[in-house]
Amino acid sequence: MLNLQIIIGSTRPGRAADRIVPWISQAAREHGAFDVDVLDLRDWQLPIFGETFATLGDPANPTFSEPEVRRWNNAIMAGDAYLFITPEYNHSVPAVLKNAIDSVFATFAFRNKPAAFLAYSGGIGGGIRAVEHLAHIAIEAEPAGRFTRATAWSSSASRIDRSRYSTCSTDGQPGSAPGVR
Repeated sequence: MLNLQIIIGSTRPGRAADRIVPWISQAAREHGAFDVDVLDLRDWQLPIFGETFATLGDPANPTFSEPEVRRWNNAIMAGDAYLFITPEYNHSVPAVLKNAIDSVFATFAFRNKPAAFLAYSGGIGGGIRAVEHLAHIAIEAEPAGRFTRATAWSSSASRIDRSRYSTCSTDGQPGSAPGVR
């Protein structure tokens, strides 16, 4: 079975991810093709990215500048596929998520593995700008595939309601949801 890692990209108290993660992780488990691990960035005390090739030690078995960075890299390497769940902050992703992705640069742990994005926002865009930016960030991590679809919905809903989500394209093509261009 494939190991799907759901990475929660927000550490804020009261985050909407706490309502989304149980629903999406249950759906992934019910799919039957995945063992699901939730990696909550609240549980990872990653230092602000400061790695260089000098701090890595042996490139074949990096030690990194902090043990937590090595532990994070080992956790990511154990995954076969990734689902990033992120809010949209100022048309982008939280710094903690960008930092977590950057911290994997030396091991290429995301390389050639599928990645998907789920974003939310209290604004009209429903997180689409966060997904757009995250797709550009992820390109450097070299996951498999081409990023063409994004799922997003507004966190202003009082509960998760599948009729409130829409899909739209991040490659400039119209999305499948009404009114998405």
